[in-house]
Amino acid sequence: MKELRKHRESGFTLIEALIALLIVMIGLLGVAGMQALAIHNSTQAHIRTLASLDAHSLASVMRANRAYWTDVAAAPATVSIAASGGSVSISPASLAAGPDCSAATCTAAQSAAYALNQWAQSLLDLPSATKATITRAAVTGSAPSAYLVTLQWSEQNLEAKNQGVTKSTTTTPTTSVVVQP
Repeated sequence: MKELRKHRESGFTLIEALIALLIVMIGLLGVAGMQALAIHNSTQAHIRTLASLDAHSLASVMRANRAYWTDVAAAPATVSIAASGGSVSISPASLAAGPDCSAATCTAAQSAAYALNQWAQSLLDLPSATKATITRAAVTGSAPSAYLVTLQWSEQNLEAKNQGVTKSTTTTPTTSVVVQP
């Protein structure tokens, strides 16, 4: 009988093995949840970086056409750009269309419209409902001394609480750049 007791006491029972497996599975589910949240946050950081680069790119476009953007009579006080569903709209209409300045000689206003339309296409890389606004911030003498470029887009935020995602909210992040043409 002593041999029978020794045999029963050595090794693991099936219940012990199942409990250990359950503990490992719960741990792996927690790791998977953290990985999903990390990927989501990395994607958001990528989008925010693209938006910041786009805003600074527009600042460069504006500086390149100083003749237009420093002319108070020519440059509008506010420009609105909306990108959604694969299309872009620009207001005022004077900047919405123009000739292809890469193949023709253009005026400063035509160059501004062409460059703005080319730049606006990059907004399609950001999430839907992306908006950009260029606002004349200050005028010194007869020329604008600064413009405020603002980009807004929609973003889903996930909140993690106790081993899982419990809430998803939509926010509208903004990035702004002050441009001195």
